[in-house]
Amino acid sequence: MVFNHIPQISLYTQESRISYVLLTIITLEHRYTMLERQPAGRFVPETVQNVGSQIMAGVSFMHEKGVVHRDLKIENIMIDADGMIRIVDFGVSKQLDGRDDRCHTITGTPQYVI
Repeated sequence: MVFNHIPQISLYTQESRISYVLLTIITLEHRYTMLERQPAGRFVPETVQNVGSQIMAGVSFMHEKGVVHRDLKIENIMIDADGMIRIVDFGVSKQLDGRDDRCHTITGTPQYVI
C-alpha cells in the first residue's frame, strides 16, 4: 500500500545478518529551511494546520499498520517540493505483533523522552 507521507521502499534484501533497504528518491527540505523563508520567521496558521493534519494522517496510517515510530520529533518531519510531509527515520520503530499493543522499552531521542 502506498501512502504519501512515508517514503516508499523500492527494494528490500537481506544478506547474512545485514539488511538493505532502498527507498524512493525524493527531494526533501527541512522545516527549518522552510521556516526561514516564511514572513516574520513563522508559519501562518493555515500552514500549521496543513502540516499538522498531514503528520496526523501519517501517524494514523502507521498505527493502522501496527507500526510505532518511537522517535517522532520535528527533526524527523521533512517536506517535499510539493509541500507534502514525509515522516522519516524509522530506525527505532517497532512493528507490533498483535498480541500486545504496547512497547515495553523506552527509546528515542533523550531530549524528547519524558
